[in-house]
Amino acid sequence: MQIGAPITEKKVADVILQARDLSLYSAITDCGAGGFSSAVGEMGQEIGVQVELTRAPLKYQGLAPWEIWLSEAQERMVHRRAA
Repeated sequence: MQIGAPITEKKVADVILQARDLSLYSAITDCGAGGFSSAVGEMGQEIGVQVELTRAPLKYQGLAPWEIWLSEAQERMVHRRAA
């Protein structure tokens, strides 16, 4: 179960919109169901990707790479840089 944080959610939404307006990214999604495996798959299906799992923010230390890859973390976002 997720616990909402409306003030934080509003701040994040504002930053995302500002970054969009500055053309800092061309697409963005969260790592909900399926974690990186689905988010990165969606973003990179046409252009390919390289993922550095060691740079992923973690709630729990000591996770195996496959656990990081599949971890469902809505607060973790994947973005594609603007061209």
